[in-house]
Amino acid sequence: DTDGDGFDILVSEITVIGAPLCGFTSRQVLESIELAQTCGFSMSIDAQRGGDPTIGESFSVAYRANENLIVPQFVGTGPFSVRLRNAVLDSDNADRDSNLSTGINADDIVVVDGPDGGEVTGPDISVAAFDPNTNILTLSIQQGETVAAGEVYSVQYMNRQDATVPATSTVTQERLYLEAMEEILPGINKIIVSPEAESVLILGGQDGIVPVPVGPNPN
Repeated sequence: DTDGDGFDILVSEITVIGAPLCGFTSRQVLESIELAQTCGFSMSIDAQRGGDPTIGESFSVAYRANENLIVPQFVGTGPFSVRLRNAVLDSDNADRDSNLSTGINADDIVVVDGPDGGEVTGPDISVAAFDPNTNILTLSIQQGETVAAGEVYSVQYMNRQDATVPATSTVTQERLYLEAMEEILPGINKIIVSPEAESVLILGGQDGIVPVPVGPNPN
C-alpha cells in the first residue's frame, strides 16, 4: 500500500479447476462414480489502479479452504497429530480483536469429511488441539471407533498463503523475444525497415531476408 488508499494488489478472478466433475474433499471423489478429481483453484491478481503488479512483489492471501489428509499408520483408537501445509488464521474472532493473526486455536479448524465406522453415530475423527507455533494439529478418535491407516479425511480452516507476483505473459514474451534476437543479430549485416509494416523488421543477413516481429506490445 504505497499511497495509503488500500492494498495495491487485489484478487480479480477465481477459476475452479476440474469443474464440474470435481469434489471438494477426497472422500467425495472416492465415494462418487461421477466425480473424477478434487477441485483445484487458480487465482488472478491485478493492480489496484490498472496495469500490471510489480514482478517479485510479495503479498499474502487469506481464504477458507479444505485440506485433504490421510490417516498415518498405527493410529488405532488415537489420538494422532499432523502438520498442516498452510498457516492457520483466526476465523472465529473469539478474542474480539479482529486480528486474523492472533487468538488462533483448535476452534478455528473443523473436520468437514471423514470416515464413519458406524459403531457410534457421527464422524470418527475430530479436532482435539492445535499449536499455532508449530502448525501441528492433534486429532482424536471417537470413543468406540478405530480408524485404519490410509483412510482419507478433510479439515477446513482459514488459510494464509504467501506468494510473489509472477512474471506476466507479456513479460515472458518480451524475454523470449529478446533471447531470440540475441541469437539472430550476430549473423546480420544489414537491417531494412519496411515502411508499410509497422510491426515487422526485415533483417538482411548472409542467408537472405528474414522477417522478424518487432515483439509483443508492452501495453
